[in-house]
Amino acid sequence: MLGLQAFRSLPTPARLWWLSVVLLSVALVPACLSQGEVGLPIGVLVLAALLNAGVVVATKPRHRQASFVVSFDYGGIATVAMLAAFGPQAALCTFVGEKVARALTPEVSGRRPAWVRAVYNLAWGCPCILFSWWTRGLAPDVRLEPAVIAIAWWLSNGVLVGTMVALAGRRSPREALRVAVVEEGWLRLQEGALSVLAVVAWWTHPLLLIVVVLLVTGHAMTGRRLFGEYERSAAASEQALAERRRAEVEAEQARLDPLTRLANRRAYQEAVDEQPAPAAALVMDLDHFKRVNDTFGHDVGDRVLVEVAGVLRRTLEPIALCSRLGGEEFCALIAQCPDDEELFRIADYVRRAVSDLRFEGYPTLQPTASVGAARRLAHELTVHNAVSRADQALYAAKREGRNRTIIAPKATPLPRAS
Repeated sequence: MLGLQAFRSLPTPARLWWLSVVLLSVALVPACLSQGEVGLPIGVLVLAALLNAGVVVATKPRHRQASFVVSFDYGGIATVAMLAAFGPQAALCTFVGEKVARALTPEVSGRRPAWVRAVYNLAWGCPCILFSWWTRGLAPDVRLEPAVIAIAWWLSNGVLVGTMVALAGRRSPREALRVAVVEEGWLRLQEGALSVLAVVAWWTHPLLLIVVVLLVTGHAMTGRRLFGEYERSAAASEQALAERRRAEVEAEQARLDPLTRLANRRAYQEAVDEQPAPAAALVMDLDHFKRVNDTFGHDVGDRVLVEVAGVLRRTLEPIALCSRLGGEEFCALIAQCPDDEELFRIADYVRRAVSDLRFEGYPTLQPTASVGAARRLAHELTVHNAVSRADQALYAAKREGRNRTIIAPKATPLPRAS
């Protein structure tokens, strides 16, 4: 049926809870209408519903709201006050006016609430009204009944609404109840206090209700102003966070080679100067790469560079900063390397991995690389000299026929000044 998609979208526990509360409410409606001051004129009941609907429309928040947010419910004040003063029948009419207005009033997004939520909002009021009404007998004095009713309303509201929100959002019921009963507690206590004040004012002299109305109106205006300030502050914070993230992304992009996504020369230079310095440097140059571009085209040449970068990333990135210095030249600064034998094992593994690359559609394309590497000496504060020695070893590998790995011999330490 049309409109059932919203109901089907709820998780199964939420659907069962929704149906249970709706059926319970339907069963309790006769009890609500038969208790309290049943002789109230129908005009008074209709007026109460209309006035509470007007309160909802006038105090409707104009800020963005999450699906489960702490908020002040001005319509609830009138419902609890009518319950304490006149009983469930008057409270139910007042509550219905509020929830119908809430269902027909567009949200901040411009859309009306889904019918599933509107029906549930209408249904949970009946059990809450009767529960709060029946618990009034716990008050040690008749004058304290409004306070007991307000507390019972707050607790039952938290249980019914909080559980539904938790089940619909696949959240923990315990978490939802904590927010509904504990975090919203101070707001609900304010609502309860205003409700009790309204009842006491009515008992004292009906004209004193004007004071309560003015108090609620002032509270609503202050709340709207504070929510507006919060919204502006939140928007400014979000914009600042977005700007910072954009700056971080731009800074990161400025340190990456656009083709291979390895570190670029700028990031490599910063790493060379780092303290503590890397333990070794590996320099690699693809053999006869100009022939690749001339024979297969620059697109294929770029593909070769990307695949070689992948080799470096897979084999060295856990232990080294891998960078493309330009053209077909790559460098890796290795964080830890105990000896030349281990350095040769790492460097030659990379060289062999490059020579094992194959490219679908290009059977004659078999790239190779020459590799030079060197370890930093104990007295060297940076890896600059190791990079220079690795470069010399790379040139030696090219002179000796390419596609080979050479480890630079240790340089003789500088003599100490006498």
